[in-house]
This record gives sequence, structure tokens and C-alpha cells, in this order.
Amino acid sequence: MAERAIYPVFQPIVDLSTHAVVGVEALARGPAGSALETPDALFAAAIEAGLLTELDQLCYARALETVRDAGPPVPPLVFVNAEPAGLSQPMSPDLAAVVRSSLPFRIVLEFTERALTSRPAAVLRLADLVHSVGNAVALDDVGADPASLAFLPLVEPDVVKLDMHLIRDPYSPKTQATAAAVVGYADRSGATVLAEGIETPDDEVNAAALGARWGQGWLFGRPGPLETLLGREYAKSPAVSNAVPGLEPVYGDTPFAIASHRHPVRVAGPDMADALIDHVVASLGERGRQSIVLCAINEPGRPSRWLPRLTGAADHFTYLALLSGSALPDVADVQIQRIEEKDPLREETVISVLTEDGSMALCMKSLRPESAGDPGSIQFVHSQNRHVVHPILRNMMRRFGTW
Repeated sequence: MAERAIYPVFQPIVDLSTHAVVGVEALARGPAGSALETPDALFAAAIEAGLLTELDQLCYARALETVRDAGPPVPPLVFVNAEPAGLSQPMSPDLAAVVRSSLPFRIVLEFTERALTSRPAAVLRLADLVHSVGNAVALDDVGADPASLAFLPLVEPDVVKLDMHLIRDPYSPKTQATAAAVVGYADRSGATVLAEGIETPDDEVNAAALGARWGQGWLFGRPGPLETLLGREYAKSPAVSNAVPGLEPVYGDTPFAIASHRHPVRVAGPDMADALIDHVVASLGERGRQSIVLCAINEPGRPSRWLPRLTGAADHFTYLALLSGSALPDVADVQIQRIEEKDPLREETVISVLTEDGSMALCMKSLRPESAGDPGSIQFVHSQNRHVVHPILRNMMRRFGTW
């Protein structure tokens, strides 16, 4: 660490239709011939020494420096692997200096699906930061864990990397289902599908048939110094996405404000509101195990009636998270976040769900007594429009601690 002795190698990523190089993935190596040369040994030693964040940021900085200082031609995109735990911390002086320097390429920050399913709020916050400065986000190893598919519309990666096992077993029902979900997301969002682990011409054919537009693997080049790519054709300004992720219009600071901008607000008495919540909670069990469920637990809606049913089914969902202005009991497999005192979300009850097949949000607020004959009346919006529900889910997720 003191000697900054990290030596990145680079593997090309190509356009499957032209074989032009669209970018490179940077991979960290320790000093050649040492016990820490391989990434497994290097990162295991960093964990043991309590220096994982410092090492992760050093690897990131060394990769960007190496490409920046190599001189033309420069790959259009540089993919860099990152752990949310490391990049959720303040940047080191080295990393800050290189990120803020004039870089002749775009950075694609690459997360594993493990990070996505374990710390979605951290990944979402970093994705927001990356997109805000014009760079891009990739999600790695998609298909290794089917649960990650449900998070795709929430984090909005620009590039989705199919796990190499899908290319090896292209005809299985699991592979076909995963590919269909990823390609469906790409069609809706404009993201690019990239297949990893392409070693043979047959692998390349399978990757294209599964919907990949770009490819990576030994067939196109093994990891090595950047100089090994001299003479290769570089694609000109390849677009990682046809859309601009995370920049949906913001119509308010709360889910109700977002929903009411696109849908009419309805009014109900307490009994009707209870019946609607009962219906929504019951329907969650029909949406399958790959469901992301985020709720704001406040008044109105008498949560003491339905919350135990929801938390009792926590193991049925991929991810269940609760926001509340008051203390909630700890529940296994449920992430809980206290809402800040001045947050207007404290006045709302929200049940929102995201699945591969659909989205839904129920947003409720009490009517002020002076604006309703019955002070128990509740105003609500029930949306199944993904262009409304996805911003609601992101709005809620950004209130959770990242680490």
C-alpha cells in the first residue's frame, strides 16, 4: 500500500457485431512473483489487515491513472470493479485527484449482484453519483443469483453483464428465463447486455442468441498490459445506454407527491382504507419470491392491523424494508430505518413493490380536519404504472443508510 504497488491488467470488451473494442475491464494484480500477486490473495490480506477500503480505492486509482497516462489511442470505456463499502467512504487524495483530472475516457463502475442484493441503498447512492458526473454503472454476474433481477429497474445499470455460466448452459429453462428478464429490462431502459466468459466461437453465437450486444472473454483477448491492445480497432464513442438513468422528473419529496402528480387522488373512510390495504398486502404473496417491497409505516392506515402479516412473510420476498417515524421491533430478514423528524414522509403510509412482472404503489395521507367533514378521511393514490412506481421506490430507498 505504501509503495502503491498495484499493477492493473486489462481485458478487452468488444462489440459482437464488429469485434471493435468498446472498452477494457481493469483487473488488479499485486507485485509479480510475490505472495500477493493474485487478486484473491491480495484482497484476503487486505481484509485481514483491515485495509479493504484503502486497497479498493488504490486499485481504482491505479487503473484510471494507467489508462490516462498511456497516451493515444485510449479505450473509450474503462470498466472498474468496486465494492460499495469502499466507495461509500470519502475518496482518498490519490483517487480524488485522478477522478477530477481530465480523463479521455468514460468510467463504468462495476458492481457485483452480491453487492446489489446485500446493500441496495449503497449501490443506488453510488449509481446516482456516477451518473451525475456523466459516467456509467454496470452490474456484474447477473444470473448467478436470480434475486438480483428484481433490483434492475431500481438501480438502473447502464450495462448488464450476463454470468458466464449462462453462456455455458444456454438451453436450460433458468438461462432462458434470466436472459428474457435481462433483455426485457434492456429493451425498456436502453441498457446494453454484455456476455462474460466467451472462450469459443460457439460461446459467441450463444451470447448473441441470448441477447448480448457486447462480449468479453479469452476469445477476444486475455488480461494483460494495455500495450497488448495496440493495433486493435477501437469503437468510436460507444453508447452504453440509450437512456439517461436516474434522472426522472421529481415532482415532490415524498411518494404521495410523486404519485399524485400522475394519478387522481381519491378519498376514503377508515374502513375503506383498511379494505384496500388488506387487498394490497394479500396480493404481495401472489407476486412471487423475487419481490422488492418498501413500506413507510406511519398513520394513516392503522398499521398495527396489517404490519405483522407483512413482516411475518418476510422470507417470501427478496428484500423487505420499512421506514417509520416511530420505533419498530426488529424482525429477521427486514431492514428498518427511522425517518428523520422533519421528513414529510412521516405523514404518509406507503406500500410499494417491484417485481420482474410488474410494479405497484399505494400511497396514503390523512386529510386535514379543516378540509374534510370527517377527520378520519384518508386521501390515497394507487398506481401500477412503472414510470410512477420506480421513482417512488428510489425516493424511499435513498432514505436508507448506505452502510
